[in-house]
Amino acid sequence: MAGFRWLKARRRRGLPMEQLLDGIPVRNPNVEREPGAAGRVILRGPAAAGRARGEVKRYELDELGDWLWRACDGQTSVERLIQDFTRQYRVNPREGQVAVISFLNMLRQRNLVVLVVGKR
Repeated sequence: MAGFRWLKARRRRGLPMEQLLDGIPVRNPNVEREPGAAGRVILRGPAAAGRARGEVKRYELDELGDWLWRACDGQTSVERLIQDFTRQYRVNPREGQVAVISFLNMLRQRNLVVLVVGKR
C-alpha cells in the first residue's frame, strides 16, 4: 500500500460492544509473517509505542492465532470474525466472542493490528 501511513491506535476504554463488533481489524503493513517450528508462525514487526525506535519484536503464533492474524484483512468486521471462528473451530458463540476479542486486543496492544471503528 504505497503511501499508507500506519494508524496509531488510541486507547479506547469502554468502547461500546456494538462499535467493537462493527470494527474492522487491519494488519500493520510493517509486520512480516514467516513459518516457524512445529506448525507455528512468527510475526516480526515494530515494537509497541513507548519502546526504542527501530526495535523489532518477534511474536510466535499457534494455528488459532495465525488464522485470526490472516483473517484481519481490513475488510472483515470483528462480528464476522467471531462467526467464522465459531464455525471453523466449533466453539459456542460466547467462547468465540471472548477468544477473538481477547486476541485482537493483544494484537492491538503489540502494534500488530489497529481496529478501525465508525467507518461503515
